[in-house]
Amino acid sequence: MADSKFECFLQPVINVTSGETPYYECFIRWFHPTLGKIKRGQFWRIAEQSKLTTDIDDLLLEHACKHIRQRERQSNPPLVAINLSVSNLTQTQLTDRLLDRIKASGIKPKHLALEFSEYHFQNHSNVIYSAINKIKRAGISVILDSFGAQSASINDLFAYPFDFVKLDKQYAQGLPRNLRHAKFIKAIHGVAEQLKCGLIVDGVETSEQQDILLDMGITLMQGNHISEAQHIYE
Repeated sequence: MADSKFECFLQPVINVTSGETPYYECFIRWFHPTLGKIKRGQFWRIAEQSKLTTDIDDLLLEHACKHIRQRERQSNPPLVAINLSVSNLTQTQLTDRLLDRIKASGIKPKHLALEFSEYHFQNHSNVIYSAINKIKRAGISVILDSFGAQSASINDLFAYPFDFVKLDKQYAQGLPRNLRHAKFIKAIHGVAEQLKCGLIVDGVETSEQQDILLDMGITLMQGNHISEAQHIYE
């Protein structure tokens, strides 16, 4: 990856009813010299195999904290969420290192959220539970990302104190034809309401999908139809 270029982007999660933005997701794209733009999901396995995930997480955190410091000059800045490797939860020294870096950045923790994919959660339940509680005690929000991409265990929603749960893109993109996806979205919406946890549907690409979700009572959405990602320094 020596000749590659990593750049950060922001994409908002929007309440399509009120127009408010609960948070912006900050993520990295890899610009390869010959392959061009490569999304996180495509290069992350390479990063894991090359043991570069901590370096990438550090880069993402650095840019996100810089952006937050700039936004803190506003009266009521929205959250900025970053998607980090689950190793930050499964290894105590990495959790502590992460919190130390956030503290050293000088930002207010309430303006930062951390997103973690559901992948690997079942294998490290006790360690992850402890890490999430430590992060939340520091004043940082925690988001479960890509729910339903793997096992879609509803037990995970009850087991961990998430502030938001974001459904994997496939569920919105299956609308309107995939009735199973619609039923799944409704079911998780009901669970999220019981837990007083915000449910976000990612991957909304058409006005038809947006309208179907609104009819279900879902208002928090993300996707190119809702708002496209922009470079963090635009």
